[in-house]
Amino acid sequence: MPLLDGAFLPPAVFILSHVLGIAGILYWKRRTRADERDRVQKKTFTKWVNKHLMKVRKHINDLYEDLRDGHNLISLLEVLSGVKLPREKGRMRFHRLQNVQIALDFLKQRQVKLVNIRNDDITDGNPKLTLGLIWTIILHFQVGMHLLPRGAERGAFCVSRPPPAA
Repeated sequence: MPLLDGAFLPPAVFILSHVLGIAGILYWKRRTRADERDRVQKKTFTKWVNKHLMKVRKHINDLYEDLRDGHNLISLLEVLSGVKLPREKGRMRFHRLQNVQIALDFLKQRQVKLVNIRNDDITDGNPKLTLGLIWTIILHFQVGMHLLPRGAERGAFCVSRPPPAA
């Protein structure tokens, strides 16, 4: 009886193919959930950015594409901080990198931690790092603003602690 004629499969081959099939299905389900999470984050963050950009009559359609030149990113930071930032006017890659770097430097000056986010990551439209950058901006300017003690300067991030229990 031939081993692989379709009528007979050794039990080890059958079990191995079954296990690999299950592993593939589990990987596919995990990947699908991660893709869905990224899609929802992209949509949510795009709406948040547009909510603020509308104050300067700007709008983005694709979070990854429309932040690549740095202009919308600088505009977003200007709206959130109330500070006017310089920007490069050209459209070459050098100008895009420079604009994104201006935005990243501004965030660093405000003690916003940017872990492994470089100007070329945003200019190249890296989805994970673009989502990470926008999340960091949301935490600093949206969530951070609610944690400020009264009279603190706008954009300064600090957490007021409750008084120690007596």
